[in-house]
Amino acid sequence: GSVPGWLEVGTLAFLPPYIPGDEVQSLVDRMPASLRNSRRLFPTIERGGTYTSLKVGYYTLKHSKKNRASAAGGIINCLQITDHQIDQVLIHDAMYDSSTTLKGCIAPGLVRKPPPGAGILDSAEAMDAIWTLLGGYGLGDEVKLAVWSNTPGETRTRETWKRLK
Repeated sequence: GSVPGWLEVGTLAFLPPYIPGDEVQSLVDRMPASLRNSRRLFPTIERGGTYTSLKVGYYTLKHSKKNRASAAGGIINCLQITDHQIDQVLIHDAMYDSSTTLKGCIAPGLVRKPPPGAGILDSAEAMDAIWTLLGGYGLGDEVKLAVWSNTPGETRTRETWKRLK
């Protein structure tokens, strides 16, 4: 099902570096509202469970393209991992704001659906805002991503994570 999370675009100055094994679940949920409601902080959904999800660690991503295979498809802009063998996990908008349109990918929203933890709204608009914060979309441009917590029950890190068969 849908795994709720947060994506912050910009500085990580107010967050400590993660240490694998530390309990950092819901770190952003415990932040003061003044920080949590920043225009650079986006609630996310991720199709976890039996689907692939990013593990705690630091990643390099590039501005990329994804061919959305559906009736409302088309080619969309996304962020793709470049420095790990798991390169199919992407960050992009969720069609219809639904986690069922994701397969291990991460999608931001502008706000959480009520009640808390029930998903996200305005995913396409959130990706537009992220591209603006990143200085615009540029095919092949690189950005860094710090993943602070895993999906529930997951203990692997970027370093111990291998391609799933």
